Amino acid sequence: MDSKSEAKLERIYSIDNGTSLDFDPSGPYIIASWVGFTMSEEFRSLLEKSIELIEEKVLTYNEVGWISDFSKGEMVVDDDIRWAVENWNGRAHKAGLRYNALIIPENSFLEVGASDYTETTEKAGEITARQFLDIESAKAWLNGILNGK
Repeated sequence: MDSKSEAKLERIYSIDNGTSLDFDPSGPYIIASWVGFTMSEEFRSLLEKSIELIEEKVLTYNEVGWISDFSKGEMVVDDDIRWAVENWNGRAHKAGLRYNALIIPENSFLEVGASDYTETTEKAGEITARQFLDIESAKAWLNGILNGK
């Protein structure tokens, strides 16, 4: 097994409820793992911290994928979705992000917000966003794009 596939997650940032921002060099992927209900301030703080991380990792790896893992999340308020689309997406794109994989559990409050985010993001044309039911599918999609596999 090569060292790339044996790589471990690097914890970059976390908040008290378990929500975290990690880096997986095997993709390379930045993984935002959302747990429970995340307050607006925490949601935006994590995304703000990610901009510098995206810039840093794009310099090192040339491309990086983003995974928004909401499998343990409960909901994101509409204002935060709008903020992500109108504020964060453009800055993340400028930092070098091109692909966002969202992991959304079936039959959750997150489905509507995730669909709105994905549709609006796709229309803007800066970041390609797709929804998945599990992290393995999200990584497979990103791996195909980032590594041609």
